[in-house]
Amino acid sequence: MNARAPFPALDLSEATEVFPLDALYLSDINPRQEADEDGIAALAQSLIACGLIQNLSGLRDAEGKIAIVAGGRRLRALQIAVAERPDLAQVPVKIAPDEQTAVAWAAAENVARRDMEPAQEISAYDRMHKTGSTLSQIAAAFGVSEQRVRQRLKLANLPTSVLAALAGKKLSLAQAAAFTVGEDPALIEEVLDFAIRQSWSATPENIKARLHPKAGPPRTAARSMSPPRPTRRRAA
Repeated sequence: MNARAPFPALDLSEATEVFPLDALYLSDINPRQEADEDGIAALAQSLIACGLIQNLSGLRDAEGKIAIVAGGRRLRALQIAVAERPDLAQVPVKIAPDEQTAVAWAAAENVARRDMEPAQEISAYDRMHKTGSTLSQIAAAFGVSEQRVRQRLKLANLPTSVLAALAGKKLSLAQAAAFTVGEDPALIEEVLDFAIRQSWSATPENIKARLHPKAGPPRTAARSMSPPRPTRRRAA
């Protein structure tokens, strides 16, 4: 079993700064770009009653604003709660020293939440991989196996339309994976339309066959050519 290489520890107490709420925005590094409105409203009420207990984490952009990579739900709730608690307009944020660390923080916050959708996993793993993280580091950050990371990364180069269909639950993970054999963009879109409209018949094998129409149907095992055994007749 390969040892997982951890990210270096960081003294977070020295990295925390206070920023005005309007200088913060949700980073696209954050794996979860959508949130339940009722849950956000409930969290806003909690912030009004108790204040902000857990800091947000972010990365400073070129304009000096802070992209929140961990704490997206808290950010949305703060934007609601500040109307009743003006003191929440000043927000403590842990600042990542670089993008790789920010991506790792975004991943770490999601370890305890196992309900990530496949499309979110693909995006999050790909983001970490592009910033130089190894398979073992990605696996450690999300608490999953390296094999799972490897499987999801194979889908990272799928066309945007296919990934969007997966995110919208119009395709299953197995159906989306079948599109990795496609090479013709126009044909991929045609087959994608078929798969969405006729999902009951769009098996992964069917999708692959349509993406390679010249290959023909899959071969079946050849039947035995040996003659049938003669049956014995009973004596009269």
